[in-house]
Amino acid sequence: MSTSWIVSEFIKPLTKDAQAPLYARVPQEYRGKPTVFVSHTWSSTYFAGAHGSLDIAYERHCDDFVWIDIGCYNQHLFRQGKIKTRE
Repeated sequence: MSTSWIVSEFIKPLTKDAQAPLYARVPQEYRGKPTVFVSHTWSSTYFAGAHGSLDIAYERHCDDFVWIDIGCYNQHLFRQGKIKTRE
C-alpha cells in the first residue's frame, strides 16, 4: 500500500464531493495544533511492521495531534506531480 495507492483508492473517493483535504471530515472537537509531522514520498509504504512511520507515530505520540501530509493536504489540487492552479 503506497502513498499513491492510498490517495487514489481511499482519500480522493472520500473527499470527492467536498474537494477538500481528508481532515475536513474530522469533527472540530477532535482537531488540535499538531506536534508531530509525518510525510511520505508517493512510492512509500505506510505500514511496514514495527518500523512503519504510522506505527511509530501511534506508538510514541498516540495522545498528540499528528499532521499526516496526505490527510492534511487537499489531494484534489495535486495531479501528476504538479499542483493544479485554480482559474
